[in-house]
Amino acid sequence: FPTPTGTDLFFQIKNALMNQLIDSAKEYAKHSEEYKKYIQSKITDSYKNAAILFQAWLSKDYFNLPFTLTSNTLNIVEVSLDKTNDNSYRISRTSNILLQIEKAVKFSETTNDDRASYLSYSFMIEDSSVEFWNHKRKVSDLGIEDIIIPVGFKTTISEKLKRSFRFVSGGDDAQSPVEKEPEFVSADDYYLAYSKLVSGKTLSLILADDASKLDDKVMKVEYDLTDWNQNNYDAKIDVAANADFYKRLIVEGKVPRIDYIQDKEIRRLNLFQKEFLQFTDMPKILLLGKLLTDKMNSLLNPKAIASHIKLESIKIDDKDAVKVNRDSAQSPSLFYSEELVISFLEIVATGFAPLILKLKDRSPVEGELILRYETGDRQREEYVVRTEELSSQLSSTDEGKRLSSILGLSGNVSSDVTRSPSKSTTSSTTSTNS
Repeated sequence: FPTPTGTDLFFQIKNALMNQLIDSAKEYAKHSEEYKKYIQSKITDSYKNAAILFQAWLSKDYFNLPFTLTSNTLNIVEVSLDKTNDNSYRISRTSNILLQIEKAVKFSETTNDDRASYLSYSFMIEDSSVEFWNHKRKVSDLGIEDIIIPVGFKTTISEKLKRSFRFVSGGDDAQSPVEKEPEFVSADDYYLAYSKLVSGKTLSLILADDASKLDDKVMKVEYDLTDWNQNNYDAKIDVAANADFYKRLIVEGKVPRIDYIQDKEIRRLNLFQKEFLQFTDMPKILLLGKLLTDKMNSLLNPKAIASHIKLESIKIDDKDAVKVNRDSAQSPSLFYSEELVISFLEIVATGFAPLILKLKDRSPVEGELILRYETGDRQREEYVVRTEELSSQLSSTDEGKRLSSILGLSGNVSSDVTRSPSKSTTSSTTSTNS
């Protein structure tokens, strides 16, 4: 047996070694955690950078996306008074791209029929950057005066007296029919509480007497704009000056629909009712719709708003690929799904594929794409892009190779650019501060 002195020395050495091991383990755990945070920060930064690139790209979708996609786009612009500050507006723009099912890219291998039916992306627009919508507005701010809108019927003084007399005398109400007198309000001082424009086809308005109360003295107006303009960029018809156009709308029954809410009671009004039609200034009501449509269309002009919008979401059907939550009390949070982002890019690539195929067929040199366009001074410029160079930039990952194949840049691509993609090998999501 070891001597007491030898035993003490043994335990001293043991304890020293154990302490060193424990300290080393703590140091390793500390550095390991720091390294994990560093890696996660790099991933987070890459997601943020990707979101910024998507924002710059999709904000000018009318110029950057192929016509095969933009021609099937439903643009929705909504303007509503901010709930946290009723002197400012919350402005959003959402683009829904409807996909042809037989050409849609499948984004999951779980079922053979799991193909996307639409893509969507939405933006927030800074209200301070938009001249008209930079603070709370009234109808009169559109330059319209004395716009009288029917809101129902009121009981005349004589009828009230008759009712009182019948009540006192016990008379029968059925013997004296109720007289109807139309009731009108001036909309000049009503606030523009909400406005929604759907692809230049319908316009919905909410006009409020009190911007803080949307259940009392509120007018909801619905316009059918089908015949007003062909698209967002064509010249609009001046409905105030075009009497023939106004008469045609009346004949075809295409005047606005108006609901009036008072004390939470909804009155559905028929503007063709003779009591209303005689006193209603229909051209001004139509002019209200025209002027607001023009104001809303300005929010679709990519040149005017591209530098003032912030990406809010990118979706495939109802699944979020990118989601920025700006309602948080803290800094905005970012949700990013790698798999769905790749699927989004693959679907967009199917829209570019026919254009690239046409360029390849028209290029005299194999492996080159010749891009020609006319400048503002009617001079033609030409650019030559080698497909090999484009493909090489995408070949570093399996997902990039897949995009190259869909675009028709790879040498082994088949003519079917709509086949189902292989499942992403790097599928992950994160929720971080952005």
